[in-house]
This record gives sequence, structure tokens and C-alpha cells, in this order.
Amino acid sequence: MRPDCTFYHLLSRAALSVLLMLLTLSVAQAQYPPSHDPSTMVQNVDGRYWIFTTGDGVWAMSSSNRDFTNWRPEPTPFPIGQWPSWINNYVDGFRGFFWAPDVIKIGSTYFLYYSCAGNGAPAAIGVATATNLAGPWTDRGMVVAGNNAIDPALLLDNGRLYMSWGNWQSGIDIIELSTSTGKPIGGSTHLVDGNVEGPGLIKNGSYYYLFYQRGLCCNGVNSSYYMVVARSTNIRGPYTGERVFLPNRSGNEVGPGHFGYSFSRLTYHFYDANDNGNAKLRVRSDFGFSGGWPYLGSPPSSGGGIVSGGTYRIVARHSNKVLDVAGCGNADGTNVNQWSWLNNNCQKWTVTNTGSGWRLSPLTAPGHALDVTNCSSDDLANVQIWSWLNNDCQKWDLVDRGGGYYGIRSRASGKYVDILSFSSDDGANAVQWPGTGGTNQQFRFEAVSGSRLAEGQPELAEATARVFPNPTSEQLNIDLGGEMEGSTDYTLYDTAGKVMLSGNFTGRSATVSVKELPVGLYLLKCENQGGTFTEKMQRR
Repeated sequence: MRPDCTFYHLLSRAALSVLLMLLTLSVAQAQYPPSHDPSTMVQNVDGRYWIFTTGDGVWAMSSSNRDFTNWRPEPTPFPIGQWPSWINNYVDGFRGFFWAPDVIKIGSTYFLYYSCAGNGAPAAIGVATATNLAGPWTDRGMVVAGNNAIDPALLLDNGRLYMSWGNWQSGIDIIELSTSTGKPIGGSTHLVDGNVEGPGLIKNGSYYYLFYQRGLCCNGVNSSYYMVVARSTNIRGPYTGERVFLPNRSGNEVGPGHFGYSFSRLTYHFYDANDNGNAKLRVRSDFGFSGGWPYLGSPPSSGGGIVSGGTYRIVARHSNKVLDVAGCGNADGTNVNQWSWLNNNCQKWTVTNTGSGWRLSPLTAPGHALDVTNCSSDDLANVQIWSWLNNDCQKWDLVDRGGGYYGIRSRASGKYVDILSFSSDDGANAVQWPGTGGTNQQFRFEAVSGSRLAEGQPELAEATARVFPNPTSEQLNIDLGGEMEGSTDYTLYDTAGKVMLSGNFTGRSATVSVKELPVGLYLLKCENQGGTFTEKMQRR
């Protein structure tokens, strides 16, 4: 619990308790069950699946299936208005409203860990045991106490039981517990510094994965919670490579929190933007691992027909325009947008599988790569090019969307390259945004001449003409390449299609003064008996 957010916690969670009681009286089934801070799913002795959650006496519900499509409320472990007396020695002002429980079965015994908080920061975590989730429960007392003693999360690893816990004030810790008493063995280890909370811990292969929340919870659709994940080869850390796992908002889901995974189901809570921000349980079966990291939805693609080291134009599905380096620039921070196909090197990308994601480098700046500004995880963070740093801000998963289209997902933020506002305009900006499945987040990779072609892919003609320097301030050199005879007409248009400059020259090259033109973007069109060449240029 955050010291500056006590009121929000008490208000919203008390309101949640009332909401849960009203729902259980009127509705026994819903698309999303009510929940805040759900525990890991656990199966009872009668075969039903249970989840415990924040509420009076520790609120509980069960379902006959792992998707909780027919949930029903269950008895609370502690009678409403009653709680273990030891809590009063550690928590000031406790009134029986328990937070963020977690549960695990060891042998024939269920261990339920629960959070107790009241006025101010001091809090405690206790444990109760039972052989049936419906009770009776026997309280076993305090496990840990302190300013950050909330949000327990359990992991049984090769017969050894661990509990991670912590909150926004002090960060996240881990401790080993006895599998017979449920109490601590030895000391704790600090995993993550403050301004995080709600941990969840799982193991896959040789890695331990620690999930936790950043941002602020408990304010409905205004909550800034989002879930991140880091990994380590040692359960006690250090955990590195933090990346966004669940963004702050995706569709109607806002502020996801409290990771749980069991029975091939991921569980977490979210605030429902379609229902006044009420807290709900989300159950998903599309959780998996690829390349050493967890993912949701479609698995990151190996690229399908995309060949590592090949050169491609990257075409937006909604507009049929291509990803383009603004002004054909090659400086760090040069913007990336969409533009009509001009068959130039500003619009051709070398796509390379790094073994931990894909690098996309424009032919105009082969030492650079597609990059998210400042490695930001923010919605609308700009997409640009930057010198290759070999970090996750410059590595991308190519998520198969079917029909030859891919989502380009940042391995740093988990968000997708998105053409802003579904625009079809030349120059529409590329940003990152949570995955929507929209056509403005879908791209096809079409091989161009000189690339290593996947079988059956068409080859596009390679342009030999070029203009330089670009950007320029005074003059523009036009080189049509190859053997060229006869006259060439050239026209320079502004972005509104107005003719700003025109003329003609004989031979393969010419120099044109542009120092009288306003600063901005222009389209150069050259026509002769051999055909038409177009190129975008920038006057600065």
C-alpha cells in the first residue's frame, strides 16, 4: 500500500466489497466475475476451481471450469466481522477487510496467505490452512510484518516453497517458507526497489520470471497500473531485462494487476471501461513462452516467409502505403512515417533475425534500426531510427496476423507499431500503441530486388536513380543512373500537390537550386522516354 494512496485503497476496496455483495445477490454468472487482486487458481477436492480475492473475510468464488464462465460465490475463510486476534498487534485500525490473498496446495493441505492493512503503512501477512477450500480454516498466525507486507505470491520449486511479496512503498522481497508450517525459513532477499507491487513468480525452463505492477492502482479507469516482467536464472535474483507484459489499457481492460498462472490459465484483475471501471477477473488461455520471454495472444512469429537478411518494403494494410524514413534522413532520431511507394532506399528495410527479436534497418542508414524514442513504454511514443544499440528498444517480434500480415511488436514495451489515427495520408506518423488487431497495426513484408527472396514472393524493381544531399538547404543533385540520353523533365511538388519548381535537363544528371523554397517536404518527379522516377526530399 502506498502511503500517499491510503484513502484510495480504503475507498475503492470498500466499494468493491459492497459491489461484490450486490453482485452475488443478483447475478451468479457474468462475462467477467468481480475480482480485485485475485489469487492463483486452485482446484478443490470436489474438482471445482477456486479463486480468492480482496474482500471482507477474504472473498472467494468457484467455477466448474477453468474459464470461470459459471462462477458462484463461496464461503469466506474468516466469518465477516471476525479475524485472527494477532492482527491487532501488528496492524492499526484493521476491520476485517483482507487484501490480495494467494493460495497453494501442498500434499493434502491448502495454505492460504492473506494481507492485512489498516491505517497508515504498517501491514502484515498471515497464513491459514485447510483440507477443503470450503473450510473449516485454521489460522496459523503471522508470516511477515512491516511497511511492505502485502501481496503474497507463492511458488513451489523442486519441493521448496517461496513467497514473494511487497508494495509500492518498499518494493518486492522473497523468502523461503517451510512446506509443513508455512512459516519462514531463513532471511529474505530484496528483489526490486520501491514503486512496484503485486508480484507473481513462475519458472519456465532455466528462468524464473517475476511479474509485478508499476503505476497506481485502485482508481477505476483512471488507474495507471501496468504489468511488467523480468527474469533471472536464480530465484533470488537479480531480475533483469524488465519489459511491459500487460499495458495500462487494451480495449476495455484498464490497469491490469496481480498475475497468476495455473492449470494453463493466466489470471489477473482489470478495471472494466465498459462498466464504470468496476474491477473484474480476466482468465486467458493464450499465455506462452517464445525466445525466453512470455507472451500473450499469437506467439511471436519466426517471420514465416520473411528471410533473415532480406530487404523488404513494409506495407500498412489499412492504407497500402509503406514505412518510410522521413526526408531520407540518416541521423539518430529521424522520424518514421508512412508514404506512397516511391521505390527508393528510404522505404526499403533490411530485416534481420537477431535470435532475440528482429532488427529492421533502412537501406539509407544501414547502421541504424527501427527504435522507440527514449525506450519509452508510453502510448503514442514515437517510432524513429537510431544507431544500432542491440537492445530491446530496437528489437521487434513479428506477430502473425494471418493473410500474410504481421504486427510489429516492441520487445521492450510489448506495444505495436501503429499508424496514427488510421490515417491514409502521406506523412502519417508511426507511433507505438497497445495491440488492437487493427489494420493500422498490420503490415506485409514484400521483398525487393537484391533481397534473399522467400519462395513464391514477388520481386519489385530496384531503382538506380537518386537525389542528394537529402535533406538539403541550397541545391539538389539528381542522378538518374546508367546510360541516359535525351531530355528529362523534372517537377517539384509540395505536400499539397502544388508545383513549386520545374525544369528539364539533358543527360543522366543535373543540379537544381532549391534555396528559394520554403523549408519542408517535397516530392520530386522526373520523366523521360525511359519512364518516371519519383523521390521524396526535404528542404531544411
